[in-house]
Amino acid sequence: MQGTDLLLTEAILTEIRNLNEKLELHNLKVLDVEKLSAYTGLSKDTIYKYTRNSQIPHSKRGKKLFFDREAIDAWLLRKRYAEHTI
Repeated sequence: MQGTDLLLTEAILTEIRNLNEKLELHNLKVLDVEKLSAYTGLSKDTIYKYTRNSQIPHSKRGKKLFFDREAIDAWLLRKRYAEHTI
């Protein structure tokens, strides 16, 4: 393979891996902080701040936080709707 073809192939494989990771997140019922960050694009710091202030639906077992993906989807839709109606 030539250099350009190899770079293109690597870029395509990277994009396929990224899409597979996103698809896997959509199939999960419960997310942890890291997966929620990848799923929503929110930083971990923002997620921790939202949980600390009870601004995001979550559960806690010991020190570990859990997020129901369907509740997060509903929360994201409410949040977006509220931002657009102000």
